[in-house]
Amino acid sequence: MHQLWRLCGSLPDEYDPLAEGKARSQEASCRQLTAVQWRKEEEGKGGALPSLLIGGMVVWRRNWWTIILVVSVLAVVGWYRLPRGVAAVDETRLALDTFVQIKATGRNGRKAVDEAFAEIERLEELLDRFQPTSQVSRLNEQAGLAWVELDEDTRFLLEQGQHYGRLSQGAFDVTVGVLADLWGFGSDHNRVPSPAEIEAALDVTGYPLLAIEGNRAFVEKGVKVDLGGIAKGYTVDKAAAKLRQRGVKHAIINAGGDVYAIGSRPDGKPWRVGVTNPRQVEGMALAVYLQDQAIATSGDYQRFFIHEGERYHHILDPRTGYPARGLASVSVIAPSAMEADALATAVFVLGRGQGLALVDSLPGVEAVLITDAGEILVSKGLEGKIDIFLSDGGADEGRSQVSSQD
Repeated sequence: MHQLWRLCGSLPDEYDPLAEGKARSQEASCRQLTAVQWRKEEEGKGGALPSLLIGGMVVWRRNWWTIILVVSVLAVVGWYRLPRGVAAVDETRLALDTFVQIKATGRNGRKAVDEAFAEIERLEELLDRFQPTSQVSRLNEQAGLAWVELDEDTRFLLEQGQHYGRLSQGAFDVTVGVLADLWGFGSDHNRVPSPAEIEAALDVTGYPLLAIEGNRAFVEKGVKVDLGGIAKGYTVDKAAAKLRQRGVKHAIINAGGDVYAIGSRPDGKPWRVGVTNPRQVEGMALAVYLQDQAIATSGDYQRFFIHEGERYHHILDPRTGYPARGLASVSVIAPSAMEADALATAVFVLGRGQGLALVDSLPGVEAVLITDAGEILVSKGLEGKIDIFLSDGGADEGRSQVSSQD
């Protein structure tokens, strides 16, 4: 049985300073707070704050250009007080096509963070299919022609891609490159392909078209491997390993939707991570707590375009060739960011029923699903362990809604 709530898209009254001292209206509507507003108000109250907000709009202006990036995680700095004598390093850089923030405490924090970012850069150059010199790019260039020698990281990720393909019965697939290009995701030329084009792309999509033998791989002619659904999580895990090697015991890495928490916060409390409302991306839908765990979010609000009044997003169903329907956001909590990354995509494509069934079958894995109708569905292990932000007057009714999933 899974808990089901109606998503209002605002913070509850206990997080709303304006509600203090006022009579609670039975017909009060949701009040939307931006992350910045909420932070300022909560700091004024001295209240507890989440460490990260999953979702948000980042605007970066630099003279002649502007990057407007909808990311899955907007990190918020300085939201808790460090114990006396503990120094923190907090750095954000542009990498992996998003903003990556690493926050760590400890004597070797500065060097550890630099080494973690160096590892991120190394893996990005190795695994990004849009990097001309990457091994994935070479594999695609040699499709149907020759076997390609791989290093350990690339081989491991390709093997894991096949594993999650089998586990999800094809809902997750690392050979979706042709489909993604056909829809224009990864470029500025989005379009709705014709049925004939999609059918042709499906002919060169499918993880069985990838063969791995030892440290080399081969893909059939016309196939394009795209590790975007798993490589970012793996990269976060490897960055976390670098931090641990330097003795860091308290840290959090935030890579645009993929988050890994090392240990607890320095004050001993678990890291609190807020999940965005996918239809009001400056607001929170819920918050979860992490300690030596990862969370990854896939949402239809991150990359999409509107055509003739219909939203087309980048999370494609490899079995149909079209964007998956039914869900607006999926957040998966898992022991590793790689696992959370791959499963967030797989569950989004599978949908609420099959998706939650998959999650409940995996040890140490939990998920929060937000449907495109605004409902929040939580896996069994998270029931009663997350904060759901509901409207005033609707909380009791919302919490009483329970959906039994077979």
